[in-house]
Amino acid sequence: MSFKNNKSFLLLLLVLVATLAYGIYSSINSSNAIEKESVMSKCVITSKYSVISRGYYVNYEFYVNGNKYEGTQKLKKKDLDIVEGDEFVVEYAKSNPSYNKIYLDKKITDE
Repeated sequence: MSFKNNKSFLLLLLVLVATLAYGIYSSINSSNAIEKESVMSKCVITSKYSVISRGYYVNYEFYVNGNKYEGTQKLKKKDLDIVEGDEFVVEYAKSNPSYNKIYLDKKITDE
């Protein structure tokens, strides 16, 4: 391997490691923020779709002070009966509602 190939490989490796580190940091930061300043609200499923070889996902949205926030969640087999328009509990960080998670086991019903 020449020096130029080694340099390209190391640069690519550095970019991959930095991307992975940022993803881990962001995930931990989001979880910590939700844990420290948790607020519960209601969200609505806006769409359900499948990704080949990955499974089913739902998109959801909720509002905080008139601002819309969105999220995506992968479905487990037990959750496949969820449809667009269903409402669930969502938990978010008060200082940054874009840090949020949906509770698919906490469906809101009109009953």
